Amino acid sequence: MFLMNKMYFVCGMLLVLSVFGILLNINGITGNVILEETEIRNEFGFVEPDKVSRSGALDSLIEAKDDIDEMEGSVLFVNDLLLDAKRNFIGEDLGELKEEVKIAVGLKKDHLEGLLRIGKETPSYDVKKQNYKEVFRLTQLIKFKKNQVFSIIDTISLVESKEEDYRKDKIDTSEGLGILEEAKKSFEEERYDEAEAFLKEADLRLDKASSESKRLKGLINLSKGFFVKYWWVILGLIVLGVIFGPGVVKKVRKKLAKKKLLELRMELQTLNRLIKKAQEDRFKLKKLTKASYGIRVDRYKKRMTEIKHTIPVLEGILGKKVKKKVKKRGVLEIK
Repeated sequence: MFLMNKMYFVCGMLLVLSVFGILLNINGITGNVILEETEIRNEFGFVEPDKVSRSGALDSLIEAKDDIDEMEGSVLFVNDLLLDAKRNFIGEDLGELKEEVKIAVGLKKDHLEGLLRIGKETPSYDVKKQNYKEVFRLTQLIKFKKNQVFSIIDTISLVESKEEDYRKDKIDTSEGLGILEEAKKSFEEERYDEAEAFLKEADLRLDKASSESKRLKGLINLSKGFFVKYWWVILGLIVLGVIFGPGVVKKVRKKLAKKKLLELRMELQTLNRLIKKAQEDRFKLKKLTKASYGIRVDRYKKRMTEIKHTIPVLEGILGKKVKKKVKKRGVLEIK
């Protein structure tokens, strides 16, 4: 009985310890999740602190100046950002800054003196309220732009290298090269987002040109292989074409000429009927004026002349003798 109770006691203790361990693990996982969720990043991908101290804001200004010095090309935009950040650091009262200049030494003193100088030269309408978080945000934007500039420089180099390699392989890279030049222009004018978009498009156009070149080369190779494999068939078709081609063409030509000849003769008959109808309307029914009659008949006769010149040509193709012109009875000629 005593052994049985002891076993129950041990099992109970093990159960309690297991539950306690599970709870500890859950709390640990939850704590990790909470820590991760409290780490907020701004739009530039940098961790956004809840509070920025004055010394931290000053350090970010010094770092931003170093970032700008590392950048290549025009830096007007980021210099404007840095000036805005400095004015947010300075604020509306220069008293605190003057006191810091008195006790500062070395590089820090140089930066503080520069800030004091900006504070004195800033017009009243450009004075900012002191905002260290805004200082941090603007300096992080400068860092983001620096990273973007370096990324664009590397991408330009890669795209240029690809374009040169493709051109050496006899690939038409003109379209991609044109867009690459647009990207360089946008970069020089500090339109970095536009430059990145142009570089992506230039890279796509170059790859498209390469794919098209490979496709054409494949078709050429395929056609060469086909000719090598079936050269005797192709040669036989050429021989048959030379032997029977002229006869076939002649038959087709005669067939077309015969059809056209029938159409023209029918049109000629129709024109004769139209002239008779115009004469009847003019001289018998008095429905047409002299001018209208003249215009209508001249148009009909002009077309009849064209047909009469074409018919002998068609008859010559058919091997028929050209008939002499015979005037149709019942047609009055008014002179």
